[in-house]
Amino acid sequence: YELIEVAAPDGYTVVSSFEFVIKDGVITEIQAQTDGDAVYGKKAVLNEDGTEKTDENGNVIYEDDLTKLIVLDQKSTLTINKEAVGGAVLASDAEFKLSADDAQSLIGVTVAGHKITEDDLNEDGSYTFTGNSTEIKGLADGTYTLEETAAPSGYTVVTAFTFTIEDGIITGVDVETDGDADYSEDGTVLTVYDDISTITINKEAAGGEQLETDAEF
Repeated sequence: YELIEVAAPDGYTVVSSFEFVIKDGVITEIQAQTDGDAVYGKKAVLNEDGTEKTDENGNVIYEDDLTKLIVLDQKSTLTINKEAVGGAVLASDAEFKLSADDAQSLIGVTVAGHKITEDDLNEDGSYTFTGNSTEIKGLADGTYTLEETAAPSGYTVVTAFTFTIEDGIITGVDVETDGDADYSEDGTVLTVYDDISTITINKEAAGGEQLETDAEF
C-alpha cells in the first residue's frame, strides 16, 4: 500500500509518501520514499500470566507492534539569512520583527534556540530578534510579515515583506518596499538582501550661479 500525507499538522512538514506491506494481517515492511519517516508502533512484551515483562533494572521491555504504523513528521525549520547585495561581509547583525498575519500566534515557535512565550512578544503580537543567520522552528502554515527594523552598519533596511508557509516550507515571498528577498528551491531558507547606503553631496552657489572650480571637503 502507499500512504500519502497531503497536509501535516501546523508547524510540521509532510511525509509526502511511503509504502507499507501487509501480510497475514500484519505490517511486514515500511519504506518512506521522501521526507519524514514511518515506523512500527511499540507494545509491551508480556509474561505467560499476562503481566508486563521487565529487564533486570525493572524497565518494561517493548517490541514492535506489527499492527500499528506511526508516521513521524519533522518540525518545520526555516533559516533566515541576511546578506549584502554583491556578497560583501556584514560587520554587524540586523534586527528583525516577525509578525503572524493570520490568526495563529508566535507563542511556542523557536527562534535561534529560544522558545517564544507570551512575555517575549511585543504589544502587537510580533517578536523581535537579531542575527544574520537565524533558525526558526515550528511556524504554522500561514502568511507572515518580516520587517528589518535595523540594518547592519552601512546598509539600508528592507522595511517590510511577507512570506507564506505551506506544509512547513516557504512557498512565496512578496517584497513590499526597499531591498530584496528570495527563498531556496526546497523552501527552507529565506535570504534578505540589503543595499549599501548611498548619499550624494552636491555643492551649489547661493542663487544658482555656475561654479567654475571644484570644492574641497
